Amino acid sequence: MREYLFAFVFIIISITSNSQSLLIAEYDLNGNVSSKQTKGSSSIPELSANPENTNPGQASVLTATGCAGTIQWSTGQTGNSITVSPLSSTHYTAECIESGCGANGFERVKVNVIACEVYTLTAITAVASVKLGQPVSLFAYGCPGGIIKWSTGQVGGQISTKVYETTAIYKATCTSEFCDDQGSAYVIVGGTTGCANGDVLLTKQAGSWADPATWACNRVPGINDEVLLNHEVTLYGINGYAKTIIFKNGTLIYSDTGKLYTSANN
Repeated sequence: MREYLFAFVFIIISITSNSQSLLIAEYDLNGNVSSKQTKGSSSIPELSANPENTNPGQASVLTATGCAGTIQWSTGQTGNSITVSPLSSTHYTAECIESGCGANGFERVKVNVIACEVYTLTAITAVASVKLGQPVSLFAYGCPGGIIKWSTGQVGGQISTKVYETTAIYKATCTSEFCDDQGSAYVIVGGTTGCANGDVLLTKQAGSWADPATWACNRVPGINDEVLLNHEVTLYGINGYAKTIIFKNGTLIYSDTGKLYTSANN
C-alpha cells in the first residue's frame, strides 16, 4: 500500500504600525510546521490630494507621508510630493520603497475631475443712469443651480448698490461648488453729478477746494454734500467742508493751515 503525504499551506497577513508582513507557513498531516517564511514589506504611505476635486487640467498636489524610503508614483515620478493635472478623474498609486524590504507598501488616491458647464449669463439694470450716490437695482439670470457673484462682493440674482462712478461697470459671474466661473455678464450704469444740497458733488478739474471751477456744478461743496474726487484738489490756507469724501482717481493735498471738516468729525 502506498502512503501519500500532503502539505497544507497557510498564508497569514498582519498589519502592524502602518506596515505589513507576509507569513507563509506549511504544515504536514500531523499538524507540524514543515517550513515557514516571513517576508517584510515597507510602510504603507498615507496619501492626500489638494484639491481632491478639480476642473479638467487644473493642478492638484499629491502628497505621501509615513514612508522612510523613496516614494515611486504610478506617473513615473518620485518624491513625497508631486503635481498632476488630470483631464478626467484618475487614481494615482504611490509605492514606498525601503531598503531591505522584500515588498513595497502601496496606497492609492483619487483626483475627481468635474467638468464645468458654461452658461450664457444675462445681466441688466433697472435704470440706465442715476445720480451719483443713489442706489440702483441690478439683475442677473441664466445660472441654473449655481450662485451668482457680483464684482461688488454681493451674491444673488438681484442686488442693490450705490453708484459712485460716471460709468460704473458691474460684473456678474455664475459659480458652483467646484466651478468658479461658469459664465459672466456685464452691466453698465451711468452716474451723473447732482447740484442740489446733499447730492454727490464731482470734481471737474484739478484745483483749489475753494474754487467753484474745480467742481462740476461750479459751486463749492458744503457740509451736507458727498464729495467724489477724480482730480487733485488742494487745501492751502483754507477750510473745506463735506459730508463724506470718496476717493476715485483723485487726491487731496493740504497744509497745516488748511483743514477739511466732515460730518464724521463735527
